Parts: sequence; structure tokens; C-alpha cells
Amino acid sequence: MVFDARTMLRTSGTNLTATETGTGLRIYKTPIAGMWVRVSVPQALGTTPTLDITIQASAALASGYATIATFAQITAAGWARQRVSTQLAYVRA
Repeated sequence: MVFDARTMLRTSGTNLTATETGTGLRIYKTPIAGMWVRVSVPQALGTTPTLDITIQASAALASGYATIATFAQITAAGWARQRVSTQLAYVRA
């Protein structure tokens, strides 16, 4: 899998402690077979840590996002990946 820092949906180095909606990233569209989205979780803190991630897509940057993929709930450090496919121009997590 090729890594490109310009395609990161979340780049903040701070811990995520509440709900967060990312900014749209222009991808134009995915190949027909889709593309892999990888989630890296360096640490999971607290008594019962949970991370619920959805990938959304839209034709416009500012509005109109709809869920195109949902990851299984993450409860520990590690990584997960899922293939997503869209013909829309923008994605966000």
C-alpha cells in the first residue's frame, strides 16, 4: 500500500477524546475497484476506549456528505483497513 501524507483524513497529533468530523479531501473519485482506507491507532486510553469511524463522500466540499463505509469498532491500539469506492469528488472521516 502506497502512503502519501497529503491523503491523510486526520493529521492531528493530539488524542481524539470526543466526536470529530474531518474536513473533506478532494480525491476526484476512486478507481472502480475502490481504494484502501487504513486507520492507525497508536494508543487507546481509558477504561473502555472505543473508536467508531465512518467514511463519507460528497460531490461538494461543504455539504451533502453520505456514509459510504463503516469500520468495525476499534477498542485497542493497532490498525484496520477497509476498501471504499465512490465516484464523488470528496471524502472525509
